[in-house]
Formats: sequence, structure tokens, C-alpha cells
Amino acid sequence: FSDQRLADVQFAAALLAARETGHALPPAAPAAATRRLLATQADDGSWPVDTANRAGSPATYGTTLATFMAWRALDAGELPAASEAAERAARALL
Repeated sequence: FSDQRLADVQFAAALLAARETGHALPPAAPAAATRRLLATQADDGSWPVDTANRAGSPATYGTTLATFMAWRALDAGELPAASEAAERAARALL
């Protein structure tokens, strides 16, 4: 199983968790993660993962959780001007 979109969402979520808990991050990492999220958002505002099961499974995120985690990472404000529309679309979907 390999899903680059899922990997991008999980990486952005891990960076957010690290920042929220006071860990130092490589300076360019959060902005790079944000750009990757923006590049993989679907037209409907989601980050589709395991589309056969929106809720996901014990082994992977589903679309709903992936979209929520991506939205949280974008909402953290690393690139606010670039991510505003993506955040709005994800929020409307959620």
C-alpha cells in the first residue's frame, strides 16, 4: 500500500503536532508541507484517501480524517495567503 497524498497529510500533521508541543522544526519544513497539501487537495475540498471507506480503517485514514488533519495543518497559518481558499473548501466539506 502506498499513498503519497496520505503520506503528505500525515507528515503535515506530524509537523503541526511537533510545533504544538514545542519541538524545533527545520525552518523550511512547514511551508514545504503546506505546499504539498495545497497541491494534492481535490476539487471538492477533500484529501481523498481510501475512497472506498470515507471513515478509514485501523490501518489508514479515510477521506474525512485526512481532510480534517490537512485542514488543521493549513489552519496553523504557515502560508495563510496561499492556503485560505483551500481551508475554506475543506471547512465547507467537513
